[in-house]
Amino acid sequence: HDVATAAASATDAAPPPPPDWLLAAARLRSHRIREPTGGDLVRATRERVRKRRAERKKATAARNKRKKARERAAAAADGQFTAEFLKLAEEIFDMIDEDKSDTLTHDELTNAVKHNRKVQDFLKGCGNKNLQYLLVPSRLQNALKVMDTNDDGEIDRSEWQAAIEAA
Repeated sequence: HDVATAAASATDAAPPPPPDWLLAAARLRSHRIREPTGGDLVRATRERVRKRRAERKKATAARNKRKKARERAAAAADGQFTAEFLKLAEEIFDMIDEDKSDTLTHDELTNAVKHNRKVQDFLKGCGNKNLQYLLVPSRLQNALKVMDTNDDGEIDRSEWQAAIEAA
């Protein structure tokens, strides 16, 4: 009889509550954002792809704009450098041309290269090998031949400018 009473009281009693972890999982499921399926999935994917392409296009446009700005700044700096360089080249020509004949003779070049520091510095930094060869006595004659395009034995102003512009 005690067994029957115990069985009856067990069925009448309320079941024990579920564990906390099970309740938490159920709450998460009920609040979960609905994942797209079927046509919704295709639309959502296309939308993500479209947004990503728009972001990349915007980033590329910004990158290209910065690149063009850098190129414009470099071109302006090059233009300024070129103008200063050409002006200095004219001054150097006039310094070397001791007799003011508008031509540079072998003796004038040799004298300027040996004794004029400004001429030496210009020739070292100009970037033109033929002009830099003027600094080397053993190569001076060959450099003069290359620069002297009309073979008259002298470098005139136009031949000097052509050599400078090749730098």
